[in-house]
Amino acid sequence: MGLDVNVLRSFLVQTPRATKILVTNTAGVQQEIAAPSKAAGGVTWAAIARTIETLDPSVVELFDHEDKIIRAQRFDTPAARGEAPSTLPAILERDAESARIAHFANLIAAAYRFSVETAFVKFVEIVERLDRRQELLEVRLERSERDYRRAMQEKIDEALEEAEQVARAAEEGQGNPIQNIVEEFAKGVAQGATAPNGKGRT
Repeated sequence: MGLDVNVLRSFLVQTPRATKILVTNTAGVQQEIAAPSKAAGGVTWAAIARTIETLDPSVVELFDHEDKIIRAQRFDTPAARGEAPSTLPAILERDAESARIAHFANLIAAAYRFSVETAFVKFVEIVERLDRRQELLEVRLERSERDYRRAMQEKIDEALEEAEQVARAAEEGQGNPIQNIVEEFAKGVAQGATAPNGKGRT
């Protein structure tokens, strides 16, 4: 029986989290594995655990960002690998019924341990996915706010430019369009109040 991936994942996801993983296989060969990160393209601890499992690890060491060891564990024993004991006590070997009961008890215990560890690992994976989703939402929100501020700034710049053009036109004698309308209206009123012979209407 090989290494139980759920046992390995449970060891990996404990806090504090590691940034570097050093795996020593049963042949004594060491290999370094990077821990999941935001820049890792969605790699999860479950994927890391499956990768380590294929290396047939003997010892797994976890390090922090300062390259200091956080924790380590051996996986070269049946107990560490999550395997059921391969032998029974001598008294059970002589009693077939007790051996049968002990065997079923071991199966139930292994199933319970598997279900609990699987549920814990799934919970961790869900939390990691929610964290990534929150990060994506924050990035989208920042982008939307940036686009909104840019659009508002463009509108403000256009309004200021139009105001400057009107001011320059007034300075050059072209007059203010609104003022011109008022002056034309005043001239019309003045002409209507004057008789053709030059005398005002009575």
